[in-house]
Amino acid sequence: MNNKHTFIKTQMNAKQTIISKQIEQTTITTKQTITNKDGGSRILVTVLIDNSGSMCQNNKLEAAKETYRDLIELMRPEDQISFSVFAEDVTVGHGYLDKRRVDVDRALALCTAEGGSTALFGSTLKTLKCIPLDTPAYRDVIARFMIVITDGEDNASNGNMLEELKQKVKKPGIGNFNFYLIGVGIIEEYASVLESICNCRHANYIPCANNGEALGNAFKRVRKSINSVIEKTTTIVQQSNLVITNTNHILQLYGNQGNFDQNTEKQKNQTYKQKKKQPKQIDNSTLTTTST
Repeated sequence: MNNKHTFIKTQMNAKQTIISKQIEQTTITTKQTITNKDGGSRILVTVLIDNSGSMCQNNKLEAAKETYRDLIELMRPEDQISFSVFAEDVTVGHGYLDKRRVDVDRALALCTAEGGSTALFGSTLKTLKCIPLDTPAYRDVIARFMIVITDGEDNASNGNMLEELKQKVKKPGIGNFNFYLIGVGIIEEYASVLESICNCRHANYIPCANNGEALGNAFKRVRKSINSVIEKTTTIVQQSNLVITNTNHILQLYGNQGNFDQNTEKQKNQTYKQKKKQPKQIDNSTLTTTST
């Protein structure tokens, strides 16, 4: 019986040791993949839409507004988005808010396409400079996306804004930055200027035809990039929770179904050792004496 208890205890301890190692290894892996170095998984999205008069043609402005609505739906509760429009200058619809606090209709009411000129470089630069840096309040941000939609040439920016914008896009001074510039119906001669703004690995120029449908298709590329980050972090969170749940179940299965009480077993072993140490008592009544 004692050998049986010892065998059961050894077998269960071995199973628990293997499970504990699996839990420890899985936890380390998920922590390294799911978050940044400060333990965060939040993303920030910055939207800047051209509000000049030409955007009202060919359903372009309505398509641009739809991209904003789509982003709101895509975001998780912890993510944040800002929205602005520009013509001669930038008009901020709202700063960085989570989707529950965004008034979509109020923000999109700014999209009137009544602007007479396009300060693309200056407006983009000003908005880019407002993206939160890696301060303590934003250290949990795992990625930043900036999306600019325009359909015309810059005819209102001052000074050397183009070169300054190029340098800022190339070296934004913030981590995990992704820049997307969608050019709607841009003529070939001017497309090279917009391409030069995106002359780095984390920036992308996406040209499309001069209509709302083409703009919507171009935005799918941006949406896919943002969604890949969201799906990656969300999937790993779910896997991590699943591992913890399953391992807890296994530990309960091995710990409870075995009906193995470590304290009771310890007492049995101590009793057995004490009995083993005691000398055998001789029953004198059973002894017979032989006389010679």
